Amino acid sequence: MLTSLIKLITDLDKKIILKIRNHRHPLLTKILMIVTHSGSGTVWIGVAIILFVLEILKIDVLTSQTTVLRSMVCALIAWWIGSLIKKKVNRPRPEETIPGFLAEIKAPKCQSFPSSHTSSAVALYVALWMSLHSYTPAIGYWALLVSFSRVYLGVHFPSDLLGGAVLGMICGIFIIPINILFM
Repeated sequence: MLTSLIKLITDLDKKIILKIRNHRHPLLTKILMIVTHSGSGTVWIGVAIILFVLEILKIDVLTSQTTVLRSMVCALIAWWIGSLIKKKVNRPRPEETIPGFLAEIKAPKCQSFPSSHTSSAVALYVALWMSLHSYTPAIGYWALLVSFSRVYLGVHFPSDLLGGAVLGMICGIFIIPINILFM
């Protein structure tokens, strides 16, 4: 039963990603390349380091900067946990499983499930939402675009995004203990 469910999900994933591939537009592809890069691990770590240094220097450049930094901790936790899950699940990326399929960008060397871009973006969104932060709506739209960009560009299956979103929601909830711990 589990095998047939996995096959059903895989078949549906392939149909969706091929449909999306057939509707790519050059301008949208360029825009989503920028969006997907904005959700990468190197950007996360860079922004977190900058905010941490600014926090130490008591320089506020963002509304409720401390809350944003704490929320980013949830996102980084999601990225890290997602990396561990990828090693266990070991799901190949679309380019490796669909004959003749080419991604629009170079796929990371790690496996596909769950999407770390999605999990970290959703974790940030949920953490900000739970903190009632004013950036929540904008980050929510950004998280949706980052997530969609991963399927659109061909480096993830739709179910990878779903797994990443669930992981991100779980990790985003950690903002409450982090806020209590550091208050």
